[in-house]
Amino acid sequence: MKALSTSIDGFTDSVIRRMTRVALKHGAVNLSQGFPDFDPPKELLDRLAQVAYVGPHQYALTGGAQTVREALLAMGIDLPLFGMVKDNRHRTRALVTPDGAEIGIQTTPAVFALIGRIQEETHRFAITYHRQLRS
Repeated sequence: MKALSTSIDGFTDSVIRRMTRVALKHGAVNLSQGFPDFDPPKELLDRLAQVAYVGPHQYALTGGAQTVREALLAMGIDLPLFGMVKDNRHRTRALVTPDGAEIGIQTTPAVFALIGRIQEETHRFAITYHRQLRS
């Protein structure tokens, strides 16, 4: 069995890791991850209250979403891409539509199971693909 560190060499680091490095480098408050066991500073909450409803807002795409869109468009396929919304334990709780609306899936067992199977197959494919690249 290969060591874990070599079995994931083909994957790049996540946006969260990059944001952590940038925050550490600049002494910034890192809002990209985590579930702290303390309240944020009052100044941060006050500023958030001032700007929370001022748009436009931006939702980050995962690394491959734009690449997939471009590849599909190059083949003449205009297909909307949906995202997954995770809870604080990294479990999928909803889908997000291309226009940003959330569709809850946890209360519909068949849909929840289907999304889970899609995730499992996606992970299986990605792992197999990256192993083939290294062999």
